[in-house]
Amino acid sequence: MRKGKTRVTQIAILSLIAFCVVLPRGWTATPAEIEQFISKIESADAETRHKAFESAADMGVQAIEPLGKPLANPDKAIAKAAEIALEKIVGRATRPGADDERRAASESLLNLAQRPYPATVRNCALKFLGLAGGSESVPGLSRLLEEAEAREMARWALERIPGEASCTALTDAIAAAADTRFRCALIKTVGAKKCARAVPVLIKEAKSSDAEVRMEAVDALARTGELAAEPPIAGALKSDTARERNRAFDAYLRLADAQLPKQREAALKVYERALELAANDGERCAAIVGIGRVGMKSSIDQLVKLLQDPNPAVRNAAAQSLMRMPEPESTRSILKQLGSAGPSLKSALLRVLAAKAGAEGADAIRKALTDPSAEVRVTALELSGKLEDASAEPTLLEAARSGSDMVRPVALAAYMRLADARLKQHERTQALEMYHRALDLAERNEERTLALQGVATIGDPSSLPWVTQLLDTPGIGNEARAASVSIADTLAASGKKEKAIEIYNAAFEKTTDRGLMARAAAGLRKLGVKVAIAERNGFITDWLIVGPFPNENRAAWDVSYFPEQEIKLDKEYQTDGRTVRWQEHYTDDPQGIVNLAQLLEPRANVAAYAYATLESKVDLAGGFLIGSDDDVICWLNGQRAHAFKGDRGLAVDQDKFPVQLRAGTNEILVKVLQGTGDWGFCLRVVARNGRPLSVEKLGPGTFKFKQ
Repeated sequence: MRKGKTRVTQIAILSLIAFCVVLPRGWTATPAEIEQFISKIESADAETRHKAFESAADMGVQAIEPLGKPLANPDKAIAKAAEIALEKIVGRATRPGADDERRAASESLLNLAQRPYPATVRNCALKFLGLAGGSESVPGLSRLLEEAEAREMARWALERIPGEASCTALTDAIAAAADTRFRCALIKTVGAKKCARAVPVLIKEAKSSDAEVRMEAVDALARTGELAAEPPIAGALKSDTARERNRAFDAYLRLADAQLPKQREAALKVYERALELAANDGERCAAIVGIGRVGMKSSIDQLVKLLQDPNPAVRNAAAQSLMRMPEPESTRSILKQLGSAGPSLKSALLRVLAAKAGAEGADAIRKALTDPSAEVRVTALELSGKLEDASAEPTLLEAARSGSDMVRPVALAAYMRLADARLKQHERTQALEMYHRALDLAERNEERTLALQGVATIGDPSSLPWVTQLLDTPGIGNEARAASVSIADTLAASGKKEKAIEIYNAAFEKTTDRGLMARAAAGLRKLGVKVAIAERNGFITDWLIVGPFPNENRAAWDVSYFPEQEIKLDKEYQTDGRTVRWQEHYTDDPQGIVNLAQLLEPRANVAAYAYATLESKVDLAGGFLIGSDDDVICWLNGQRAHAFKGDRGLAVDQDKFPVQLRAGTNEILVKVLQGTGDWGFCLRVVARNGRPLSVEKLGPGTFKFKQ
């Protein structure tokens, strides 16, 4: 944001503060009133100070200078109260339509800044003078620029005071500034204020023996936007140091930017000169982008030549700039050059024409489909799909069938884009036929995936032969199953229940995608089929949960709460001032995830236990797979079987460990510790070879192996 606007915004906020605090009543107070007001500001009682500064605007500008005394008070609370009071007074004085009051405030603030107060007081006055001051403040501020203690805030205030007077004062101070740091600050300020009269001084400073001064001067020259700054900035580009040269080039571009949008021809000349002076491809690209921003037709031929540059970044910058050129001149010029252009340039020109999306460009791309150059044909094939040109469909299909190894994948991708376009236009039958053809022609999984996505969107049962043959294809099995579930949805809606159930079952038995599992399960439930996806994959989904228990600083890791001592499901317990009891919780998550953060409160620095039993007809060597957020301990039949300590997010099957299940009832106890954030766990049972062992629910927290 420009600093002039910042100043206006700050004044508006201060004015609003003043109006919210008091009703207007003039801007003077009697000496007695001011004396009483100052004594309240200096009070040791906070409430008294508060009431005083809240009513400060009533005192008017007469109270500004007397506030110097409490501002200088070593008690920070009193000094702060005085500063707030000053802010409210200045806010009221700078309201619209109160120029006399503003000038009076400006005079008082300047007097306060010139008195022998500590630097904190003087700088506070100068801060508000930057908001209230006008041309009448400039002479006094100019004098303060010569004082080491006050000069920085005086410069700050002058930067915010609009008009030529402040520019003149700052410019004159540059030559007198002996301190390099302050000299640079002054130079930066006249640049920020766009002081045209400072240009001659800045040109001189751009030749300084001090590198920092030179660089600030070059920056400031660019910010003024004056074209007289161009020669010295160009001269700075000859610097031997990379840092100085880089800043000079940035300044050169900034000078060009400053000419837009009013002086386009001047801007173009500077950008073109920048392109000539560029020392590397990055600088060339920046200048080319600038030429594109100007958008003059005289640049078209130059940009077309740059499309043949060896550097791809330069070619891309030229193409982007050509796309911004005015119509119809740029299209005509490009079409004129297509006939004589070589394959690489012709391909680049076709891409520009495609971006312009005009009828003439579309015709040129259509003609290029039969170009003698394979490179041009490939480009035209690709662009035909992007342009959604339906007339190119036969050509694309033929190229996808019989083109060269380079042509076929591009043609097929473009062909599928046309199919997508037909689908968007609700031409479902035509689009489906195209997706089927694409699946016949596809040689790579990326191509099959795109076609399957289209098939899934339509969900037509006629696609089953294509989908079925891809269900077990490595890399795209889930995409094929997703398409099959969409087809099952269509079958279910049309009353073909048995076939739909068959497809749904096949999908969630084999997929690893949780969303797809849920879709298949939802479809089965709608058809009245009882679904237990998680249990089929060995997840324990019904638990008895108790908690939360204290876990400050992870203390629960070493504390044995009552579930570790006894399992009495009908008993209540007291812990940390709360009554806790076992509660049944069933999770319908397809991967058996129990979200403890949704179930228990509080949910930070706590722990909880989960209990379940598993019936087995025989002794069985198997394994448990656990995922948790955060720490977890698992007991089987009273013996610790596994423990993980550490912060982590929950992922299914994070930990695998062997277990020996006995014939009869097996008791599983899980303890999950929590710091902050998410909190949960999941557990499933597998055979020693990792194959999930299906389970089924018998009752609350009770499972058996499915026969």
